[in-house]
Amino acid sequence: MIVSQIKGVEEMKKEEKRTTGVESGNHLSVLEYSEHVVLGAKQGHGFAAEKVNNLLDKLRGKDARIVGGNNARNGPDRLFEGTFLQSKYCQNAKLSVSACFEKGNGSFKYVNSDKSCMVVEVPLDQYQDAVKAMQIKILEGRVPGVKNPEDASKLIRKGSITYTQARNIAKAGTIESLSYDAATGAISATAAFSISALVTFARAIWSGEDPQLAIKEACKTGLYIGGTTVLAHIASQQLIKLGTDKAIQGIGQSIVNKIGSKSSTLIAKSAGYNVTGNAAKNVASKIIRGNIVVGAVTIAVLSSADVIRMFQRKISGKQLFKNVTKTTAGVVGGGAGFFGGAILGAKLGNKLGRLGGLIGAILGGIGGIIGSTGASIGASKVLDHFIEDDADQMLKILQERLAKYANEYLLTEAEVNQILDHMNSYQENLVNLLQKMFQLSDREHVADQYLMPLIEAAMNQRLVISNSSSKSFVWVKNKIIKGIKSLCFKISSSRFYLREGSVKRFLLEPFTIKASKLRYYYASPKMKEYNKIIEGVFVEIIEENK
Repeated sequence: MIVSQIKGVEEMKKEEKRTTGVESGNHLSVLEYSEHVVLGAKQGHGFAAEKVNNLLDKLRGKDARIVGGNNARNGPDRLFEGTFLQSKYCQNAKLSVSACFEKGNGSFKYVNSDKSCMVVEVPLDQYQDAVKAMQIKILEGRVPGVKNPEDASKLIRKGSITYTQARNIAKAGTIESLSYDAATGAISATAAFSISALVTFARAIWSGEDPQLAIKEACKTGLYIGGTTVLAHIASQQLIKLGTDKAIQGIGQSIVNKIGSKSSTLIAKSAGYNVTGNAAKNVASKIIRGNIVVGAVTIAVLSSADVIRMFQRKISGKQLFKNVTKTTAGVVGGGAGFFGGAILGAKLGNKLGRLGGLIGAILGGIGGIIGSTGASIGASKVLDHFIEDDADQMLKILQERLAKYANEYLLTEAEVNQILDHMNSYQENLVNLLQKMFQLSDREHVADQYLMPLIEAAMNQRLVISNSSSKSFVWVKNKIIKGIKSLCFKISSSRFYLREGSVKRFLLEPFTIKASKLRYYYASPKMKEYNKIIEGVFVEIIEENK
């Protein structure tokens, strides 16, 4: 079949979205989801302040991490450069400081193991007033081990964001909220970009592509997958702040109850939580809910272009269903593969320590690639038996029209291959053509408009059999034609030609167009040569019939 000669036509006509690499970015987004579930709580702005201040400290190159995940009573929230911090983001400075003292006896609650006081991190706009409020507490003798009111500045640390900013970060749809989610999403996108770009580059090289083109394709794919990961991450984080997580808590808890404590512990460990029992079940439930939300959002992002094309009547409803199903299979399969590898790494971690964790991370990446590719191919194979691609239907029409003109214009095999090579070189144009054909009723006319310039270009390269049998005369004629073509090329590539003007429009353009259609000549055989050829044919026929 003519169309089967187009290189890479399967990838072109199906327009399959690459999901390889999405699973690694999604895995990080799921972990972020499980950690950010608290932002949907009543005091979510306080947790938001912890996370934003921690992120900004890291970006400044500081040694900072959140340590309050163990929910220890009166334990620290953060560790900054070896100092334990307690974050307090209340409506005003007085309330932020007062929250650090017991309601009964009024003593300072947050004390380190060496009996020293933890440093209190307050909103950026409350710092001065908070220092004054702490001085009053010191004078009242409520801060153990501190007598000098001037030491209040040592116990209060200025946060990087204000109280209002913290509240806005915990809300959906605000500039602060979207900015923070975009920043954390960029971290997830880095892994997705790296893996997808590497896999795409390897596939291109194995297929015999030029290294430069392979790098270009790898970068385009990496940016596409990275962008998808960022969008999915932002959307999933915004859904937390809208309260979506609360609506699916029952689903997560139901799944955890069915898989049991042992599996829940492995899931928690695969995410870096060294917990057991109910704590492990709680972590596993959040991770499962995160997988559901992040996966659903990723599928929606990857399928959005197809949905738009359907409304534009560029693809059918059946094609949309087929594409979304394959995308879903790729995302779910990739997530399952990555998750399975991570859990296996958690098992190995019990025996091999850090090496087991590293092996688990590698297995997660490999599992994600295998799961995504395998599930997508499997779904495609099944669906191909029931639903024919729109592109397949349009390609059949294109093939029939090309075959028709190949007969009418006596196209040679070389000329047909030239047309097919052009199609392969400009596959994006061919994809747009197929969509336009599907969109319009007169599909054969659209195909003809695309094919005829290619056919004419191929025919313009044919040699014209000259009336003259003089090879010297034809040689001179071809030299003149070559000179005219060379002159036209210089004119069309000159700066003067690129400018608009009447000289170009009325003189140069018609001249260059006509010159481009000039064809080279072939000297006609002499009459003696004709007679000799005809005589040879008759001899062959007589010999065959003896």
